[in-house]
Order: sequence, then C-alpha cells, then structure tokens
Amino acid sequence: MGTDTAIREEVLAERFSVSRGPIRDALKQLETERLVERGGRSYTVIGITDSDIDEIYAVRRALEGLAWMEGASTPALDISAAEEALSRMRDAAARHDPSAVAAADVDFHGSVVRSVGMHRLIALWELLEPSIRMILEVTNAVDEDLESVVHKHALLLEALRQGDSPTLQSELDSHLNASRRFIPKHDHDSADH
Repeated sequence: MGTDTAIREEVLAERFSVSRGPIRDALKQLETERLVERGGRSYTVIGITDSDIDEIYAVRRALEGLAWMEGASTPALDISAAEEALSRMRDAAARHDPSAVAAADVDFHGSVVRSVGMHRLIALWELLEPSIRMILEVTNAVDEDLESVVHKHALLLEALRQGDSPTLQSELDSHLNASRRFIPKHDHDSADH
C-alpha cells in the first residue's frame, strides 16, 4: 500500500481471514507509530518521512545512551540475552540472512535496555521498538557487509563488559550514525507532516 491509501478494518479482516479485533489492535499500533491516521471509519497510510527517521534516531540515541551508560556502571549486569542475540546475529550473517540479522539486532539492543531494569526506560523503548525494527530491516538489507554489523555489536558488548563508558559512548555514537546513513534521504518531506 502506498502513502495516502485508505484502509478499512473490515476489508483487512476479510482479506486475512481474521476477526476485526487483531486488525483494530494493529491499526492502533500503527497509529501510535504515526504510520497511519484515523479518519472516520478508515485509516490512511501516511508513511515515514526523513524527519520521522531523524526523530526516531534522536530518541533512540537518548534512550540507548542512558541504558548503555547505566549498564556500564552496573556491576554484574546480566548481559546473557545480549550475548544470545549477538550469537544469533553472527549465525544469520554467516548465512547472509539480512532479515534474521535485523531481528537479532533489535533483540540485542532491546536486551541491553531491558537489562538495566529501568521500567520507564523500558516502556519508552517498547513504544519505539517496532519503528526501529522496521528501519533495521531496511538498513541491514542495504548493508552488504553483515559481518561488519556483527563486529560493531561485538565491540559494543565488549565495552559494556569492561564498563568502559567513554569507549562505549563513542562506539554507540558511531554505530547509530552509521545505521542512519544507510537510509537514503529524500529531497523533501511530505508537506502534511
């Protein structure tokens, strides 16, 4: 579906042979992520602009920066979920499976956010996570060097293990900047956003 495409719950429910409840929930989530707008009895696909992506990265940088720095100063932080995600990422890269790399990538970052145990930070991350997941699907599909993606995550995890906040902050900034650069910018954003 393209931008400005109108969609209705009952049409999607019929098309996918499901009740309207799950469709309604999905559309509400997409509305929260500003990918659709409700207008009467239907929704309109509004897409995502360069400004939206820049904003997602700015919020991501703030949330993850806090999580990684908190994690670096937490003795005996449980990073087993991040290690498991990194292992899955490594396996997916070896198979050259960008979609599986993207899934493990989001799980890796989310596991670090969750490991610090800050409930409000986790709640904010979970609001942003679907947008990050969508963006990483694109960036990892474009990035031919999946082994490099894995290596960058290994560097982040090692800096976290060492509690090396300056290196960690530098690696995180570099990582997020590189990730954002993989998404091509358009000449202009939609005027109605």
